[in-house]
Amino acid sequence: MLAAVERTGPSRVPMHFMHYYNKATIEKYEPQIAKLRGTYPDDVVRGDYRKPDNPNWESLATNAIDKRSGLDQRVIIEDYTRVAAIAERIRSFGRGLDLASVEQQRKDFPKRYALGYTWFTIFERLWMLRGMENALTDFYEHPQEVRTLMRAICDFHIQAIRAYGELGYDGIAISDDLGTQISTMFSRDILIEFFVPLYREIFGAAHEYGMHTWMHSCGCVQSLLGDLIDAGLDVIHPIQYSTFPGGVSANDPREIVRRFGGKITFWAGIDVQYLMPRGTVEQVRAGVRELMDLFDGCNGGLVIAAGNGIMPETPFENIEAFFDEAYRYGRKKRISAQGRACAGA
Repeated sequence: MLAAVERTGPSRVPMHFMHYYNKATIEKYEPQIAKLRGTYPDDVVRGDYRKPDNPNWESLATNAIDKRSGLDQRVIIEDYTRVAAIAERIRSFGRGLDLASVEQQRKDFPKRYALGYTWFTIFERLWMLRGMENALTDFYEHPQEVRTLMRAICDFHIQAIRAYGELGYDGIAISDDLGTQISTMFSRDILIEFFVPLYREIFGAAHEYGMHTWMHSCGCVQSLLGDLIDAGLDVIHPIQYSTFPGGVSANDPREIVRRFGGKITFWAGIDVQYLMPRGTVEQVRAGVRELMDLFDGCNGGLVIAAGNGIMPETPFENIEAFFDEAYRYGRKKRISAQGRACAGA
């Protein structure tokens, strides 16, 4: 894994986030998935402190939460009248994290690449607290108040990152879905003004401990990727795109490789919207080979994954083909790369 992330010539294209299933998929294929996990284990030890009450974000509620509504419509913080007190509560979450499970993960697998998750980072946590509509308008209607809230959220994650660093983790993983299927969630100007300074602090805190920075960001993020790299991002997931007939591509993967190849490692995800549920076994295998040929540079720079949760309508033979081809072709491709001189990444 380390050689792939640092682009120093891995012996195989490593896998992480392959076993990412919708809950209904696990219920449908539980025995088969258990066997797959044993045959194709993840190349990363994942640490994740999150539990329903660790921390309890709903305890910040300033009103009754309507759980009948969609997740992006729920509002925990109805207005900003108590924002200073709420910000201090959020910081206190970071001081009170239960880290016993992530500490044990590191002790159990001391020689494996360990990735510490601090998920739902800035934008995702913001809209989970304020609701999506409020979050997107707050940048214009309540800029100072939203800065106060985002500052506290950032401080919470930096506390978690430093805890991972003290435990000897190799990298940290954050998540912020910054794109839709066809565009970004907000303008690049908003990203640069409100988000980039915080990401720079988050990535900088990880780098202080020698940890790599990984980020999951669904949707069309192509126009934002250069700013994230400049802020200190090392690994990006999933570069959402599809070549399946009728599929929608959120990004132009070839243009991304042309512009950013060698500057960032691609944690590239197979198409779970169109190819995996609708394609044939051979189309899935071909899709894996295409993805690897596109993103894996001469010196590496690719970690293969599922693009998002594998859905229950996906035939199990397609899931199995995805894993088998990723492992077989991932090894074959790296052996081929090692047999030729590399002029660059």
